[in-house]
Amino acid sequence: MKFFLEKSYNISIAKDKPASLIHFVTNQCNARCPHCFIDFNNEITQKDTMSLENIEKLTHKVGNQLMNVNLTGGEPFLNPQLEEICNLYLQNTSIDSLFFSTNGAMTNKIVKMAQNLYGQYPDVIYTFSISIDNLGLKHDDYRKVKNLYQKALQTYHLLKDISDNIQPNITITVCEENADDIEEIFNTLFFKEDIRSITANIVRDEGVYQLNPKSKNKISSAYTNLIKLITQNKAQYSGNNYLAKMMNEKEKIMYQYIQQIYTNPKYILPCNAGGGLMGVIYPNGDVYPCEVLNKKMGNLYDYDMDLLKIWSLNNDLRKSIKKTKCHCTYECAWSYNILSSPKHISQLALKGI
Repeated sequence: MKFFLEKSYNISIAKDKPASLIHFVTNQCNARCPHCFIDFNNEITQKDTMSLENIEKLTHKVGNQLMNVNLTGGEPFLNPQLEEICNLYLQNTSIDSLFFSTNGAMTNKIVKMAQNLYGQYPDVIYTFSISIDNLGLKHDDYRKVKNLYQKALQTYHLLKDISDNIQPNITITVCEENADDIEEIFNTLFFKEDIRSITANIVRDEGVYQLNPKSKNKISSAYTNLIKLITQNKAQYSGNNYLAKMMNEKEKIMYQYIQQIYTNPKYILPCNAGGGLMGVIYPNGDVYPCEVLNKKMGNLYDYDMDLLKIWSLNNDLRKSIKKTKCHCTYECAWSYNILSSPKHISQLALKGI
Protein backbone atom coordinates (compact mmCIF):
# COMPACT_ATOMS: atom_id res chain seq x y z
CA MET A 1 0.00 0.00 0.00
CA LYS A 2 1.42 3.39 -1.02
CA PHE A 3 1.76 5.98 1.76
CA PHE A 4 0.71 3.39 4.33
CA LEU A 5 1.35 5.58 7.37
CA GLU A 6 -0.60 8.57 6.05
CA LYS A 7 -3.55 6.38 5.11
CA SER A 8 -3.54 4.42 8.34
CA TYR A 9 -3.38 7.57 10.47
CA ASN A 10 -6.21 9.20 8.54
CA ILE A 11 -8.63 6.29 8.57
CA SER A 12 -7.98 5.12 12.14
CA ILE A 13 -7.14 8.29 14.07
CA ALA A 14 -7.62 11.67 12.33
CA LYS A 15 -10.60 10.69 10.15
CA ASP A 16 -10.70 14.18 8.67
CA LYS A 17 -9.57 13.85 5.04
CA PRO A 18 -11.09 11.88 2.16
CA ALA A 19 -9.97 8.26 2.03
CA SER A 20 -12.48 7.55 -0.73
CA LEU A 21 -14.12 9.62 -3.45
CA ILE A 22 -17.27 8.86 -5.38
CA HIS A 23 -16.79 10.70 -8.65
CA PHE A 24 -19.80 11.03 -10.95
CA VAL A 25 -18.06 11.35 -14.31
CA THR A 26 -21.41 11.77 -16.10
CA ASN A 27 -25.13 11.87 -15.35
CA GLN A 28 -25.93 10.38 -18.75
CA CYS A 29 -27.09 6.78 -18.97
CA ASN A 30 -28.30 4.37 -21.64
CA ALA A 31 -30.69 2.72 -19.15
CA ARG A 32 -33.78 4.01 -17.37
CA CYS A 33 -34.10 2.04 -14.14
CA PRO A 34 -37.24 2.87 -12.14
CA HIS A 35 -35.28 3.10 -8.87
CA CYS A 36 -32.63 5.53 -10.21
CA PHE A 37 -32.25 8.86 -8.38
CA ILE A 38 -31.03 10.88 -11.41
CA ASP A 39 -33.39 13.36 -13.09
CA PHE A 40 -32.90 12.57 -16.77
CA ASN A 41 -35.25 15.40 -17.76
CA ASN A 42 -32.84 18.02 -16.43
CA GLU A 43 -31.01 19.15 -19.55
CA ILE A 44 -28.42 21.12 -17.58
CA THR A 45 -27.21 18.26 -15.39
CA GLN A 46 -27.25 15.89 -18.36
CA LYS A 47 -24.68 18.11 -20.10
CA ASP A 48 -22.42 18.62 -17.07
CA THR A 49 -18.91 17.16 -17.27
CA MET A 50 -15.46 18.09 -16.02
CA SER A 51 -12.57 18.58 -18.43
CA LEU A 52 -9.41 16.49 -18.20
CA GLU A 53 -7.47 19.65 -17.43
CA ASN A 54 -9.60 20.29 -14.34
CA ILE A 55 -9.54 16.65 -13.25
CA GLU A 56 -5.74 16.74 -13.53
CA LYS A 57 -5.72 19.76 -11.17
CA LEU A 58 -8.02 17.91 -8.80
CA THR A 59 -5.88 14.78 -8.71
CA HIS A 60 -2.75 16.76 -7.84
CA LYS A 61 -4.45 18.27 -4.79
CA VAL A 62 -6.27 15.41 -3.01
CA GLY A 63 -3.47 14.35 -0.64
CA ASN A 64 -1.57 11.13 0.04
CA GLN A 65 -4.31 9.72 2.29
CA LEU A 66 -6.64 8.87 -0.63
CA MET A 67 -7.16 5.10 -0.92
CA ASN A 68 -9.94 4.51 -3.43
CA VAL A 69 -11.99 6.22 -6.12
CA ASN A 70 -15.40 5.02 -7.28
CA LEU A 71 -16.09 6.19 -10.83
CA THR A 72 -19.83 6.21 -11.37
CA GLY A 73 -22.76 7.91 -13.06
CA GLY A 74 -25.16 7.59 -14.87
CA GLU A 75 -23.21 5.06 -16.82
CA PRO A 76 -19.51 5.99 -16.42
CA PHE A 77 -18.44 4.20 -19.58
CA LEU A 78 -20.48 6.70 -21.62
CA ASN A 79 -17.82 9.27 -20.78
CA PRO A 80 -15.46 9.08 -23.80
CA GLN A 81 -12.52 10.18 -21.62
CA LEU A 82 -13.02 7.65 -18.82
CA GLU A 83 -9.71 5.86 -19.38
CA GLU A 84 -7.86 9.17 -19.33
CA ILE A 85 -9.62 10.05 -16.06
CA CYS A 86 -8.50 6.72 -14.60
CA ASN A 87 -4.92 7.40 -15.66
CA LEU A 88 -4.95 10.80 -13.97
CA TYR A 89 -6.07 9.28 -10.67
CA LEU A 90 -3.55 6.44 -10.98
CA GLN A 91 -0.64 8.70 -11.94
CA ASN A 92 -1.25 11.61 -9.60
CA THR A 93 -2.83 10.20 -6.44
CA SER A 94 -2.08 7.61 -3.78
CA ILE A 95 -5.00 5.27 -4.57
CA ASP A 96 -4.57 1.50 -4.39
CA SER A 97 -7.92 0.64 -5.97
CA LEU A 98 -10.43 1.82 -8.54
CA PHE A 99 -14.12 0.92 -8.35
CA PHE A 100 -16.52 1.12 -11.31
CA SER A 101 -20.31 1.09 -11.02
CA THR A 102 -21.70 -0.03 -14.39
CA ASN A 103 -24.62 -1.75 -16.05
CA GLY A 104 -22.15 -3.77 -18.14
CA ALA A 105 -23.68 -2.92 -21.51
CA MET A 106 -20.49 -1.64 -23.16
CA THR A 107 -18.64 -4.95 -22.94
CA ASN A 108 -15.85 -4.29 -25.44
CA LYS A 109 -14.98 -0.88 -24.01
CA ILE A 110 -15.04 -2.14 -20.41
CA VAL A 111 -12.85 -5.17 -21.09
CA LYS A 112 -10.36 -3.27 -23.24
CA MET A 113 -10.01 -0.55 -20.62
CA ALA A 114 -9.53 -3.13 -17.86
CA GLN A 115 -6.76 -4.79 -19.87
CA ASN A 116 -5.07 -1.45 -20.57
CA LEU A 117 -5.19 -0.26 -16.97
CA TYR A 118 -3.96 -3.57 -15.59
CA GLY A 119 -1.14 -3.59 -18.15
CA GLN A 120 0.05 -0.16 -16.94
CA TYR A 121 -0.73 -0.48 -13.23
CA PRO A 122 -0.71 -4.20 -12.36
CA ASP A 123 -0.55 -3.66 -8.58
CA VAL A 124 -3.82 -1.72 -8.42
CA ILE A 125 -7.04 -3.56 -7.63
CA TYR A 126 -9.91 -2.89 -10.04
CA THR A 127 -13.45 -3.71 -8.96
CA PHE A 128 -16.26 -3.69 -11.51
CA SER A 129 -19.69 -3.67 -9.87
CA ILE A 130 -22.09 -4.80 -12.62
CA SER A 131 -25.78 -4.29 -11.90
CA ILE A 132 -28.35 -7.02 -12.53
CA ASP A 133 -31.83 -6.58 -11.08
CA ASN A 134 -33.66 -9.54 -12.60
CA LEU A 135 -33.31 -12.35 -15.14
CA GLY A 136 -33.29 -12.29 -18.93
CA LEU A 137 -36.02 -10.20 -20.52
CA LYS A 138 -37.27 -9.06 -17.11
CA HIS A 139 -33.94 -7.33 -16.52
CA ASP A 140 -33.89 -5.87 -20.04
CA ASP A 141 -37.45 -4.58 -19.70
CA TYR A 142 -36.83 -3.15 -16.23
CA ARG A 143 -33.78 -1.19 -17.35
CA LYS A 144 -35.16 -0.58 -20.86
CA VAL A 145 -32.05 -1.80 -22.72
CA LYS A 146 -32.22 -4.64 -25.24
CA ASN A 147 -29.95 -7.65 -24.48
CA LEU A 148 -28.59 -5.94 -21.36
CA TYR A 149 -28.78 -9.10 -19.25
CA GLN A 150 -26.59 -11.11 -21.62
CA LYS A 151 -24.16 -8.23 -22.09
CA ALA A 152 -23.76 -7.84 -18.32
CA LEU A 153 -23.04 -11.56 -17.93
CA GLN A 154 -20.55 -11.52 -20.80
CA THR A 155 -18.77 -8.52 -19.29
CA TYR A 156 -18.46 -10.29 -15.94
CA HIS A 157 -17.00 -13.48 -17.41
CA LEU A 158 -14.52 -11.71 -19.67
CA LEU A 159 -13.27 -9.51 -16.83
CA LYS A 160 -12.74 -12.34 -14.35
CA ASP A 161 -10.34 -14.11 -16.73
CA ILE A 162 -7.92 -11.17 -16.99
CA SER A 163 -6.28 -11.14 -13.55
CA ASP A 164 -6.94 -11.72 -9.84
CA ASN A 165 -6.51 -7.97 -9.40
CA ILE A 166 -9.51 -7.39 -11.66
CA GLN A 167 -12.55 -8.26 -9.57
CA PRO A 168 -15.95 -8.18 -11.25
CA ASN A 169 -19.04 -8.78 -9.21
CA ILE A 170 -22.76 -8.72 -9.84
CA THR A 171 -24.68 -6.30 -7.64
CA ILE A 172 -28.37 -6.92 -7.06
CA THR A 173 -30.36 -3.95 -5.80
CA VAL A 174 -33.31 -5.34 -3.88
CA CYS A 175 -36.42 -3.31 -4.65
CA GLU A 176 -40.19 -3.71 -4.80
CA GLU A 177 -40.06 -4.95 -8.39
CA ASN A 178 -37.72 -7.91 -7.77
CA ALA A 179 -38.36 -8.76 -4.12
CA ASP A 180 -40.60 -11.73 -4.97
CA ASP A 181 -37.98 -13.17 -7.35
CA ILE A 182 -34.81 -12.79 -5.24
CA GLU A 183 -34.21 -16.49 -4.62
CA GLU A 184 -34.69 -17.39 -8.27
CA ILE A 185 -32.42 -14.53 -9.35
CA PHE A 186 -29.62 -15.62 -7.04
CA ASN A 187 -29.90 -19.32 -7.85
CA THR A 188 -29.88 -18.68 -11.58
CA LEU A 189 -26.90 -16.34 -11.43
CA PHE A 190 -24.88 -18.54 -9.07
CA PHE A 191 -25.68 -22.06 -10.22
CA LYS A 192 -26.60 -21.61 -13.90
CA GLU A 193 -24.62 -18.55 -15.00
CA ASP A 194 -21.54 -19.39 -12.87
CA ILE A 195 -21.42 -15.97 -11.16
CA ARG A 196 -19.21 -16.41 -8.13
CA SER A 197 -19.19 -12.88 -6.72
CA ILE A 198 -22.55 -11.35 -5.81
CA THR A 199 -23.23 -8.34 -3.60
CA ALA A 200 -26.51 -6.97 -2.30
CA ASN A 201 -27.76 -3.38 -2.24
CA ILE A 202 -31.09 -2.22 -0.91
CA VAL A 203 -33.15 0.51 -2.55
CA ARG A 204 -33.52 3.82 -0.71
CA ASP A 205 -35.13 7.22 -1.13
CA GLU A 206 -32.80 9.50 -3.07
CA GLY A 207 -33.09 12.19 -5.72
CA VAL A 208 -36.19 11.78 -7.87
CA TYR A 209 -36.91 8.26 -6.57
CA GLN A 210 -39.34 7.88 -3.69
CA LEU A 211 -39.82 4.49 -2.08
CA ASN A 212 -43.32 3.18 -1.39
CA PRO A 213 -43.34 2.88 2.44
CA LYS A 214 -45.77 -0.05 2.25
CA SER A 215 -43.16 -2.13 0.40
CA LYS A 216 -40.35 -1.76 2.95
CA ASN A 217 -41.13 -4.94 4.89
CA LYS A 218 -41.24 -7.01 1.71
CA ILE A 219 -38.00 -5.49 0.48
CA SER A 220 -36.33 -6.03 3.85
CA SER A 221 -37.39 -9.68 3.91
CA ALA A 222 -36.05 -10.24 0.37
CA TYR A 223 -32.77 -8.52 1.28
CA THR A 224 -32.36 -10.79 4.31
CA ASN A 225 -33.02 -13.81 2.11
CA LEU A 226 -30.46 -12.66 -0.45
CA ILE A 227 -27.82 -12.11 2.27
CA LYS A 228 -28.47 -15.62 3.54
CA LEU A 229 -27.96 -17.08 0.07
CA ILE A 230 -24.78 -15.07 -0.51
CA THR A 231 -23.36 -16.17 2.84
CA GLN A 232 -24.31 -19.84 2.55
CA ASN A 233 -22.81 -20.15 -0.92
CA LYS A 234 -19.78 -17.90 -0.28
CA ALA A 235 -20.64 -15.79 -3.32
CA GLN A 236 -17.98 -13.20 -2.53
CA TYR A 237 -15.02 -11.28 -3.93
CA SER A 238 -12.39 -13.65 -5.30
CA GLY A 239 -8.61 -13.54 -4.98
CA ASN A 240 -6.13 -13.68 -2.14
CA ASN A 241 -5.21 -10.01 -2.08
CA TYR A 242 -5.73 -8.01 1.10
CA LEU A 243 -8.54 -5.89 -0.34
CA ALA A 244 -10.69 -8.86 -1.37
CA LYS A 245 -10.34 -10.42 2.08
CA MET A 246 -11.15 -7.18 3.87
CA MET A 247 -14.05 -6.42 1.53
CA ASN A 248 -15.63 -9.82 2.18
CA GLU A 249 -15.41 -9.37 5.93
CA LYS A 250 -16.67 -5.79 5.71
CA GLU A 251 -19.65 -6.91 3.59
CA LYS A 252 -20.69 -9.44 6.25
CA ILE A 253 -20.67 -6.78 8.95
CA MET A 254 -22.46 -4.23 6.76
CA TYR A 255 -25.21 -6.67 5.78
CA GLN A 256 -25.93 -7.37 9.45
CA TYR A 257 -26.25 -3.68 10.26
CA ILE A 258 -28.42 -2.77 7.26
CA GLN A 259 -30.80 -5.64 8.02
CA GLN A 260 -31.23 -4.17 11.51
CA ILE A 261 -31.99 -0.59 10.47
CA TYR A 262 -33.82 -0.71 7.14
CA THR A 263 -37.31 -0.91 8.65
CA ASN A 264 -36.26 0.37 12.09
CA PRO A 265 -33.87 3.30 11.49
CA LYS A 266 -31.45 3.83 14.35
CA TYR A 267 -27.91 4.97 15.12
CA ILE A 268 -25.27 2.21 15.39
CA LEU A 269 -21.85 3.59 14.42
CA PRO A 270 -20.46 7.14 14.04
CA CYS A 271 -20.65 8.38 10.47
CA ASN A 272 -16.94 8.84 9.83
CA ALA A 273 -17.66 8.64 6.11
CA GLY A 274 -19.74 11.81 5.91
CA GLY A 275 -17.72 13.21 8.79
CA GLY A 276 -14.54 13.34 6.76
CA LEU A 277 -13.48 10.05 5.15
CA MET A 278 -15.65 10.12 2.05
CA GLY A 279 -16.66 12.72 -0.48
CA VAL A 280 -18.92 12.88 -3.51
CA ILE A 281 -18.00 14.87 -6.62
CA TYR A 282 -20.73 15.56 -9.17
CA PRO A 283 -20.15 16.31 -12.88
CA ASN A 284 -20.67 20.06 -12.34
CA GLY A 285 -17.95 20.18 -9.66
CA ASP A 286 -20.26 20.25 -6.63
CA VAL A 287 -18.85 18.47 -3.57
CA TYR A 288 -21.01 16.77 -0.93
CA PRO A 289 -20.14 14.66 2.13
CA CYS A 290 -22.38 11.87 0.81
CA GLU A 291 -25.11 11.19 -1.74
CA VAL A 292 -27.90 11.14 0.84
CA LEU A 293 -27.37 14.46 2.65
CA ASN A 294 -28.43 17.54 0.74
CA LYS A 295 -25.63 19.62 2.26
CA LYS A 296 -23.27 21.00 -0.35
CA MET A 297 -19.72 21.66 0.83
CA GLY A 298 -18.70 23.80 -2.13
CA ASN A 299 -17.85 23.71 -5.81
CA LEU A 300 -14.41 22.77 -7.09
CA TYR A 301 -14.43 25.51 -9.72
CA ASP A 302 -14.64 28.13 -6.96
CA TYR A 303 -11.45 26.79 -5.33
CA ASP A 304 -9.27 26.03 -8.34
CA MET A 305 -10.12 22.30 -8.02
CA ASP A 306 -8.62 22.14 -4.51
CA LEU A 307 -10.72 19.52 -2.73
CA LEU A 308 -8.77 19.72 0.52
CA LYS A 309 -9.43 23.47 0.68
CA ILE A 310 -13.16 22.75 0.54
CA TRP A 311 -12.64 20.09 3.24
CA SER A 312 -10.90 22.57 5.56
CA LEU A 313 -13.74 25.09 5.20
CA ASN A 314 -16.38 22.54 6.21
CA ASN A 315 -15.14 21.37 9.60
CA ASP A 316 -18.39 22.41 11.30
CA LEU A 317 -20.55 20.54 8.78
CA ARG A 318 -18.46 17.39 9.06
CA LYS A 319 -18.48 17.53 12.86
CA SER A 320 -22.26 18.04 12.89
CA ILE A 321 -22.77 14.83 10.91
CA LYS A 322 -21.11 12.89 13.72
CA LYS A 323 -22.59 14.97 16.53
CA THR A 324 -26.18 14.53 15.36
CA LYS A 325 -25.64 10.77 15.00
CA CYS A 326 -26.64 10.87 11.34
CA HIS A 327 -27.52 7.37 10.06
CA CYS A 328 -28.83 5.73 6.90
CA THR A 329 -28.48 2.59 4.75
CA TYR A 330 -26.10 4.12 2.17
CA GLU A 331 -23.68 1.25 1.47
CA CYS A 332 -20.70 3.38 0.44
CA ALA A 333 -20.88 5.31 3.71
CA TRP A 334 -21.27 2.12 5.72
CA SER A 335 -18.12 0.71 4.15
CA TYR A 336 -15.94 3.48 5.56
CA ASN A 337 -17.82 3.67 8.84
CA ILE A 338 -16.95 0.01 9.39
CA LEU A 339 -13.39 0.28 8.08
CA SER A 340 -12.68 3.19 10.45
CA SER A 341 -14.48 1.80 13.50
CA PRO A 342 -12.34 0.80 16.51
CA LYS A 343 -14.92 -1.91 17.02
CA HIS A 344 -14.05 -3.55 13.70
CA ILE A 345 -10.68 -2.25 12.46
CA SER A 346 -8.52 -4.97 14.02
CA GLN A 347 -10.94 -7.65 12.84
CA LEU A 348 -10.73 -6.34 9.28
CA ALA A 349 -6.94 -5.92 9.39
CA LEU A 350 -6.45 -9.52 10.51
CA LYS A 351 -8.70 -10.76 7.70
CA GLY A 352 -6.67 -8.80 5.17
CA ILE A 353 -3.34 -10.36 6.19
